[in-house]
Amino acid sequence: MTYIKGLLTLQMLLVLLLHLAPGERYGRYLRHFAELVLVIGLVAPVCEWIYGSDGFMEQIAYETFAQSLEEFSRDMEKVSYGQSERFREEYEQAMGKEIRVTAEEAAKKHGLGISEVSVGLSEDYQVDEIRLVVTDEADGAITVGKVVLGGSRGEGAKEQETNGRCALLTAELADFYGVEESRILLEYYRTR
Repeated sequence: MTYIKGLLTLQMLLVLLLHLAPGERYGRYLRHFAELVLVIGLVAPVCEWIYGSDGFMEQIAYETFAQSLEEFSRDMEKVSYGQSERFREEYEQAMGKEIRVTAEEAAKKHGLGISEVSVGLSEDYQVDEIRLVVTDEADGAITVGKVVLGGSRGEGAKEQETNGRCALLTAELADFYGVEESRILLEYYRTR
């Protein structure tokens, strides 16, 4: 009996609200809202009877909890993937490609070419080491020999000039990526 009194009171309030509507334009929306509230009022006892008095709300809470648990599980998978070795390798390769583009542009300014680039990352995925194989700008010729940079012997004017260009390239890349110059390893291959 209490339920019927509540439903009649709700209907009276909604009818009163419809008559107080500030015009036909808003009356349409209020009528749809009133119908929705009445339908919910009529369906609520059926849901209580099917699921029990608290069962319906518990079912909604369970569904919300299950959805939150599923989202948490997906987030944990993303975190574990981010910490995996495969992700690290893919990230190193992507960084290597990006650094190659920058290094090739910088090397062109110094009359050099880049044939290989690899990157080492720190624990927090910051660029820690850059390894480059540098050649003459006219790349594609046969490699004759390897010149070790920073050698103590005077190797002639051409080698000293190359050492100077490689040092400028190293300094430029160190500034651009915020890496110590000692962590940029260059190998120069002379081509004919």
